[in-house]
Amino acid sequence: EYEELENKVFFTADGDSAIIEKAIQSIKLRLDRKGGEIKSEAAIEMVKNSAVYNPNVNEPRYFYLDDTFALFLREKGGKAPYFAARIQDITKYQ
Repeated sequence: EYEELENKVFFTADGDSAIIEKAIQSIKLRLDRKGGEIKSEAAIEMVKNSAVYNPNVNEPRYFYLDDTFALFLREKGGKAPYFAARIQDITKYQ
C-alpha cells in the first residue's frame, strides 16, 4: 500500500478533480539458477469530483450568489455555450 498517495487531489484530463483513496501494488518474484520471473499488479481507487446536474433528482438546488460568479448557457446536448457572463455584483441585475 502506498499510504503517502492517499487523499491526494489531482486534476483529470477533462478538468475535474479526483482524490486517490487507495493505491496498492503487489509483486510476485521467482528467482532460481536458470533465471527469474516477476509479476507486478497495481491499482488505484479514486473518487472523481464534478458538478453534474441530474435532472431526475426531485430535490431543489440552491445557488448562493454572494460573490463573483460565471454564468454559462448551453443548449441541451450542445458542446459549447451560446452565452457566457461574469457577474461581479448581482445587485446590478436585480
